[in-house]
Amino acid sequence: NIVRGKQECHPYNGRVAKLGSLAASLATAVFCRRLFELQRKRQSGGGGGGGQGVVAGVAAGLRAAGGDGGAGSQGRGPGQAAVGADGEELTKSIWATDTGSIDSDLTQDLLPTFDCRVGSYATEAEAMALILWRGYDCCINSVSDAVHHSRFPADSSVVSKKEAMRQGTSAKLRWLHHHGALPIPEHQANGSLFVKVKRQGEGFNPRTNETVQCLRSVTERVPGNVLVSFASGALSITGPM
Repeated sequence: NIVRGKQECHPYNGRVAKLGSLAASLATAVFCRRLFELQRKRQSGGGGGGGQGVVAGVAAGLRAAGGDGGAGSQGRGPGQAAVGADGEELTKSIWATDTGSIDSDLTQDLLPTFDCRVGSYATEAEAMALILWRGYDCCINSVSDAVHHSRFPADSSVVSKKEAMRQGTSAKLRWLHHHGALPIPEHQANGSLFVKVKRQGEGFNPRTNETVQCLRSVTERVPGNVLVSFASGALSITGPM
């Protein structure tokens, strides 16, 4: 990018940004391909009658691409469906109608896209500040999202869904509890933080024809709530896990 006539630097010669955009484009391509294959199968009469097969098929495609959303944030442009951590929920919203049937056509306004953000930070404190902010943001947005997508019958003992959306997080949680909708999925309640760590494993040495112990880099999800883990001192993005 050129800002005010001066070219901005690209960390690692742009490789970080390239890998991030490549991951997002791969997840998008696999997701769209799965939808296309399932639609073609249904049109040829081999799709059966269940939306669960559609949901499972697209979810499998997301897992194959590594696109569970842990490294990206939700993004939506005009006429686009947001794709985040839960591919199954998005698939249900695209395919399922109020009556539980499946729409027969896939139009361009249902085009899913994945949004991947990449950053480079000089210190752990700077990187952790962003992680903690996103963790807090997830806790707030996930509760609102759960209320927004809820489909409960009218209940005169509590406020309506429209009114609940105007209230704060605590009130929304009480509203969800009244309808038996708690706890919300763990990845929504706590967010998903992935780190690269070293793990002991087994490798094969072709020269000696022996199985040996070695250290391998693996990407793992950090369990639990990011904010709680940080407050208790259990969270580190650079230290041993």
